[in-house]
Amino acid sequence: MEDLVVFKENSVYYVERRTYEDMKIAICDDDKNLRGELKNLIYEYSSRKKYEFVVEQFESGEQLLNSKCEFAIIFMDYKMGGINGLETAKRLREQSINCTIVFLTSFPTVFVYSAFKVDTFRFIKKPIPVEEIYEALDDYFERFGNNFSLKLSVDGYIMCVKVEDITYVESAGKSCSVYVAGKGKTPCSNSMMDVWAKLPKRYFVKTHQSFIVNLNYVERFGKNSAVLYTGDIIEISRRKFKSFKEALIQFLDDESRGIK
Repeated sequence: MEDLVVFKENSVYYVERRTYEDMKIAICDDDKNLRGELKNLIYEYSSRKKYEFVVEQFESGEQLLNSKCEFAIIFMDYKMGGINGLETAKRLREQSINCTIVFLTSFPTVFVYSAFKVDTFRFIKKPIPVEEIYEALDDYFERFGNNFSLKLSVDGYIMCVKVEDITYVESAGKSCSVYVAGKGKTPCSNSMMDVWAKLPKRYFVKTHQSFIVNLNYVERFGKNSAVLYTGDIIEISRRKFKSFKEALIQFLDDESRGIK
């Protein structure tokens, strides 16, 4: 997708084309009413969190497998006509599709052990409880989420940036600046705490009361600062040094073991 963004620099207004991709979520269930209910819940969640989602619906495993889209999360019924949810998940894994699968079922204990073979993230029992859907999405973004769009307020316009492209965030009083790989500094009217609340904590860490850094971009660090692959130098406070170091070590360990 593409946005036209107007921004001001040295008293001159510029128009820039900025592209972003929405995170895609699939719902696969042969119950039309349930699909509609779940779709509404997901969009309500995205509105509260200010995330950008595109939700697509499928009434069978066959339809999902024939889709050309790549989904970050798939909410899938276990018991469907034709190919059931478990078989659909097996075929997805055989295609090396590394999506997060949440099973929807009235009988979670019946197939729980088999479902772990396809790396199931969560089981949610029907009828769908709102709090469990929100909890599953919260847990996803806490553990895995780094590939979705975040809305920022820029000079009265809404700008969407991909979270994985954010290198660091710097406080500027009641607002902040978001630094994006390849694009540089983007001043926005959001506070740093507002942005911090929406970032996945597995990837982003506070190094200072004025800085949040994306661990993917840390090249090296010392007692007082971290150097990013972009060449930027981020301050590390004495109080934040230990937690930053522990978070980075854990992050690198997870990466080495293939945990995404």
